[in-house]
Amino acid sequence: VSDFLNIVSALVLPIGIILLGCFTRRFGWFRTEADASLATLTIRLLYPCFILRHLVGHEGLRDPTIFALAPVAGFLAIVLGFGFSMLAARSLGLSRKEGESFTFTSGIFNYGFFAFPVGEALFGEGFVGKLIIFNLGVEIAIWTVGVMILIGGAPSWRRLVNPPAVAIALAMFLSSVGGRAGLPSFVFAIVDALAACAIPVGLLLIGG
Repeated sequence: VSDFLNIVSALVLPIGIILLGCFTRRFGWFRTEADASLATLTIRLLYPCFILRHLVGHEGLRDPTIFALAPVAGFLAIVLGFGFSMLAARSLGLSRKEGESFTFTSGIFNYGFFAFPVGEALFGEGFVGKLIIFNLGVEIAIWTVGVMILIGGAPSWRRLVNPPAVAIALAMFLSSVGGRAGLPSFVFAIVDALAACAIPVGLLLIGG
């Protein structure tokens, strides 16, 4: 019973913010013209700051087992999702075009804005850094296998060089040269403040 209550309480935060996104959109406070700019701001600034906040100095960067196996697990999780979705598309008798879209969209689970607060509530703050490393493999699978499923042709390797990936590389570098202690305190004060906005803004966008 206690485990069930922990799961329910962990879901309250993301679901509550998503519902607030629905309400603010319905009341006209959150206009559609803001969607593109907020999404871009979240992916290119807030989420990279979130990554730096949780990954700089994280034990997962010092543990070769975690750093090697977590991305592999993330990659395989998405590939398996694509595989099961492809089988489902065939059993439903979808056309090739419909099947490709169905496989891509249904094969990808929510690995970010919903997963982070739930994972942190259930397993502690240290879990977030491990999930970020896991998500590195998820992103690789989406931009390689996923793109081949959706549009065919060669994998989109260029898209792997994106702000979150750069933030992971920067976190690895900073961790190797002393982490937070190697920079003035105000730098990570700014990073932490922006990081705190990433998940709420992302969930509001989902709800809106």
